Amino acid sequence: MLKQLSSFVLLLLICFKANATTPIDTTIKLKARSQAWFHQQYRTDNTSKALIDFFFIKRENNLLPMLVLSAATVALSIVAIPRASLESSPGDNAYAALIDVFSLVAGVLIAVPLTILFIFIYTRYSRKRLMRTLSGYQSGKGLPKWLEKTPTWKKFVAVYNSK
Repeated sequence: MLKQLSSFVLLLLICFKANATTPIDTTIKLKARSQAWFHQQYRTDNTSKALIDFFFIKRENNLLPMLVLSAATVALSIVAIPRASLESSPGDNAYAALIDVFSLVAGVLIAVPLTILFIFIYTRYSRKRLMRTLSGYQSGKGLPKWLEKTPTWKKFVAVYNSK
């Protein structure tokens, strides 16, 4: 028992020693970088400024409402199941079961497309993709074709340039 305890303490000391000697990573993770940081690092002209603002506006305006709406839809469909079963009389079991199934299917049919759209927007307008797009734009490659085809980007640039 004492040998096992001493081995354990020795292992802990080695782990703490190894942890203490490793250098601390001082770089900021990409997901923690703000809109101001992107402006400071990548803003060279009006297009890059508009691109940064466009990405952040798309993320802020679309992600949270979709996430809340899909979570609320699933929660309401789950809450509706026992409620329909409790409110039915003993002779109405078929009716209560039909309401249970309908509410669950309706919740899933609404929540699944919203979740897929949430994932699509989250990946399309991610900070990593913004950094890649800005790097490509600054190196002379221009804007990606998918962005130039986006109608909201065209409207955004038109409004942005009219300011």
